Amino acid sequence: MSSDLAVDLFSVNQRFANASRERSPIHMPKRPVYIGIGSNKNDPPAMVRRALDELKNSVAFQNFRVSQLIWTDPVGPIEQDAFLNGVVAASTDWEPECILALLHAIESSMGRNRAVEQRWGPRAIDLDLLMLGDVVMSNSSIQIPHPEMEKRRFVLAPLAELAPHAVHPVNKQSVADMLEALCD
Repeated sequence: MSSDLAVDLFSVNQRFANASRERSPIHMPKRPVYIGIGSNKNDPPAMVRRALDELKNSVAFQNFRVSQLIWTDPVGPIEQDAFLNGVVAASTDWEPECILALLHAIESSMGRNRAVEQRWGPRAIDLDLLMLGDVVMSNSSIQIPHPEMEKRRFVLAPLAELAPHAVHPVNKQSVADMLEALCD
């Protein structure tokens, strides 16, 4: 990791930690948060481990749990290597925009450049905010719950391992039910 990116990630974490202690607008009641994680470049197991370490060491998350990691075929029209995927379950009192900023800072520190990458292309690391309690939000920068999660086995299978009874706040189905429907 370059020293500039390491400083940026440290600064993001520190800024949010200080704001959280001061009960700023980023603070909200604790809610369950589910984050998808995936990689298919630059030694995916090492990349996923590193991202998990960054997430676990962040001040944003408590009660941190990780699903089993699974190899899956890529989605989309681009020929590429398989992805190593999993899901993180935790609790947080952070606002959605702050969580997303942290996820993007971690991705950036690990070499992801969203400005130049291909849609559905290979990723050194991909961190997706899947669900945040019962939050429903959609604007130009964030969509919660993740708009494609109910169609993706590589999201639902690891999520069902951690939180089978978690309910999608829009379609009102449990994760287990969405996974079962995908199997039909």
